[in-house]
Amino acid sequence: MIKLNVGSGPNVLPGYDNLDLYVDAPGVIRADVRKLPYPDKSVDEVLASDILEHFPRLEWKAVLAEWVRVIKPGGLLVVQAPDMALLAAELLGASDTNNDEDWEKWNRRIFGGQGDGRDDGKGQFHFTGFNAYFLQRHCENKLGLEYVSCDLHNYNFKLQMRKP
Repeated sequence: MIKLNVGSGPNVLPGYDNLDLYVDAPGVIRADVRKLPYPDKSVDEVLASDILEHFPRLEWKAVLAEWVRVIKPGGLLVVQAPDMALLAAELLGASDTNNDEDWEKWNRRIFGGQGDGRDDGKGQFHFTGFNAYFLQRHCENKLGLEYVSCDLHNYNFKLQMRKP
C-alpha cells in the first residue's frame, strides 16, 4: 500500500511517503509535489494537509489534478485547508475592535506564517482560499471524484474524496 503525505514539512507520518520540497529532515523525501514521482494510478491515498492553499490561484487546479493522477481507483484524496469563508468573517469581526492581536491572528491564518521572521518563508505563504463546498464541487465536477466525508475543526476543513 502506497500512501503519500504531500507537503509534509517535518511532520513525518508512519506508513506514508512524506514529501516536501523545502524540508530536509529524516524520513522526508525532497520532492516537488506539483509533479509526483509516481506512475498513474499507483497510490492508495494522497494526504494534503495544509498545503493546497500554498499554490497560486492559477496553479492549484493543475496541482490537484496531478495528485489525483496517481491515485488508484478506490483510493482517497484527503485535503485539509483553512476555511476561507470562516476566516474572512473572523477577520472582519476583528476589524471592529481595537485588538491588534486578534487582527494579526486572523491575518496570519488567512495569509500564512510567511516564515514568522525566522526564515525566508519559502512555502509558507497562502496564495489561494477555499471552503469545503467549493473544493468538493471542483473535485466532483472537474476531477470525477466522489464525496466521502468532511469535518470542520479549528477553522479548517478536512475533505475526503474517493476516486471511482
